[in-house]
Amino acid sequence: MKLFVFAAFLTGLISTSASAVAQAPDELDEPKENTAGLMLGAYVGVVPGFSVTGRDALAGVNAKLGTGPSLGLQIGYTFLPWLAAFANIDRSDHDSQTPLGEDGYSLHHGEIAVRFLYHLPRRGGIVVHGDVGVGARQIYNKRARIDSAAGRLILTSRELSLGGGVHYFVTRNLALDGNLQFGFGSFNKATVPGLGTQRIKTESVVTTRLRAGVAWYPFDY
Repeated sequence: MKLFVFAAFLTGLISTSASAVAQAPDELDEPKENTAGLMLGAYVGVVPGFSVTGRDALAGVNAKLGTGPSLGLQIGYTFLPWLAAFANIDRSDHDSQTPLGEDGYSLHHGEIAVRFLYHLPRRGGIVVHGDVGVGARQIYNKRARIDSAAGRLILTSRELSLGGGVHYFVTRNLALDGNLQFGFGSFNKATVPGLGTQRIKTESVVTTRLRAGVAWYPFDY
């Protein structure tokens, strides 16, 4: 009886092993990453300091921001293996490096963008992406001072964003993501102490965001 049980166990083990070996080539052919459908992302990062120099009504005004940390969220959808779209929001906090702002600044980005994906051949789990988008930026300081007036300073601009990065998939559906984003444009609307809300002009401003985070593709098609 014991011999029969042992023989049955051994037969089952050999059968299971043979089945696993037979399936191995198919498993090797399966992609190690899934970028299909819905994507949810979260990021931390850093935004190097920059300056905003006013023109016209704001001539002589120079808001200088120091380097600051950032947090961001993304939601997107992949339509084709090489094409996706996403919406992004993030915020960074900056020390003020001029007397204009007493409490420091916050910088907000909001964008919608197209993402181009390239799956590296024979490098399973690595996907390179390039991003092109449009959106808006806002600088906020609740205690700015211009001449003898004090109050909120809010600068708003439209933005063109360009960037790219790399997904490294730690599981089929979860990737670590590192990316670099550039924002271009001039601030064209302001709420200024003593002047109220008005149309303005500034010199062109480039903002840089270096970010690291995760991208999760929850649905495996």
